[in-house]
Amino acid sequence: MPVSGGVKIAFVIGVICIAIGVIMNIVTRVTAETDETSFVIDWVAEDIRSFTLPALEEKGCNYEAYVEKSKCSSTVWTYTTLGSAAVSPPTNGNCTFGFDADDKDPALEHIGYIPGAKASTYVTSSNPMWVMDSCKEIGEAINGVATFLIISAIGGCCCGVGVITVCVAACCCCCQQNQQGQAPPAQWQQQQAQQQPYGGAQMVGQPVTQGQVVQGQLVK
Repeated sequence: MPVSGGVKIAFVIGVICIAIGVIMNIVTRVTAETDETSFVIDWVAEDIRSFTLPALEEKGCNYEAYVEKSKCSSTVWTYTTLGSAAVSPPTNGNCTFGFDADDKDPALEHIGYIPGAKASTYVTSSNPMWVMDSCKEIGEAINGVATFLIISAIGGCCCGVGVITVCVAACCCCCQQNQQGQAPPAQWQQQQAQQQPYGGAQMVGQPVTQGQVVQGQLVK
């Protein structure tokens, strides 16, 4: 049975939407796995004993300081914000968590926080330190998760719309085939019978020309 062009177009659109949704979800998953395996911290200071930290304009943001795990308990360090007195954090006060060693840096242990200020902060340490901007790292992580969720949601919506469109097209196709296979309704048959002469009978004989009478036989 022939299928209307609208049903074909709807079916094609549905398949395309499903394909786009699947591709988006695959790309998002692969990208997320790649980012997870290649996670790199953007250190403000890295493997250095004396350095100056730039001012932090964001209110409530702090720097996080790390040292080698084996040297955390023996590290003595101070920080001085421009216009303020020097501060000496307690030794071995925050050696509680850190990062595992990788190809670039050794195993690190968190040694303390450096409060963010609207002025530069000078830091000195007896052992090399690694310092990161916690607000910046958290913001990048949130942006990554939000991007992943948005793309996944769009891909899921495309798949859903595609499935619904294909189902509607399939239903329309089935309805068209059923209508084409059904016999004409009784009302239509009655109208056809009324339009035929002699109550549905058929005249058999020679054709009649104008002004000529030809005898024929009425066949029912």
